[in-house]
Order: sequence, then C-alpha cells, then structure tokens
Amino acid sequence: MLKDIKKAAGKAEKTVGKAVNKVEKAVLGKSNKDKVVEAAAGAVIGTAIGAVAGVLLAPKSGKETREDIMEKSKEVTENVKEKSKEVTENVKEKSKEVTENVKSTLDGKKKEAKELKEKASEEIKENIEGIKEHVEEMKDSKDEVVKEVKDGAGDIKDTVEDTKEDVKKKL
Repeated sequence: MLKDIKKAAGKAEKTVGKAVNKVEKAVLGKSNKDKVVEAAAGAVIGTAIGAVAGVLLAPKSGKETREDIMEKSKEVTENVKEKSKEVTENVKEKSKEVTENVKSTLDGKKKEAKELKEKASEEIKENIEGIKEHVEEMKDSKDEVVKEVKDGAGDIKDTVEDTKEDVKKKL
C-alpha cells in the first residue's frame, strides 16, 4: 500500500513538473518561473494532503484503499492540469494587458514627442526670422554709420583744407 502511495505521489509530481514547464516555456519565460511553481505546488500539495488524509483515515480494506489512492492520484493530476491552465490563462491575460498598456503609453509618448518637435520647430523658425530682422536692422544701421563717417570725413577734409589755407595766409 505504501508503494502505491509513493508511486501515485511520484506520478502526480511528474505531471506537475511537466505542466509547470509547459506554462513556463509557452507563456512566461524564465523570469516568472517562481510564480508558476508556487501556484502549481500549492494546488498539488493541498490536493495531495487532502486526498491522502481522506484515503488513509477511511476504514476500508487494503484493496479498496489502493483503489481510492489511484482514484485520488488521478484527481490530483486533473486538478494540477486545471490549475496550470488557470495560471496560464491568467498569465496570458496579464501579459495582454501589459502589452496593451505599453502600446498605449508608447503611442501617447510618440504623440507628445511629435507635438514637442513641432513646437520647437516653430519656435526655431520664429527665432530665425527675428535674427534676420535684426541683421537687416544692423545693415541699415551700418549704412547710416558709413554715410555719417563719409560725411564726417568730408567735413574734416574741408576743415583741414580751410585750416591749411589759413595757415598759408598767415605765413
């Protein structure tokens, strides 16, 4: 009878291991392995303890007890499969939600970046126009200064000529 219990427990353990590996590989990747293992282990341990306790404490013959153990091991296996499916579905659902949230956030950030780019581009264009206007003002101002310098140079030349003639007259 003890051999049958060990055999049934070993079979249940193998089934759980396979289920956990399938869930891990198919959906989660290695980073979430602990979550799946914990969920599957909790289901297996709880079911196995209940099944073993119920079978061993029942007042039945050895044959009936072995049959009950085999039946309970099948139930444990099915329970593990069911729990693994539930975990897989939950993980898939959460993964889909996260993916949608990431896409939504990314789309929002792209839109925000585009708006900032357009705003910056517009401000740069405005600054360039302001600089062009300032350069034109400086050109106009330069032309006026050049004209004033030429006029001043002409006045100085005239004054020098007048002074030269005055000096010649006095000499």
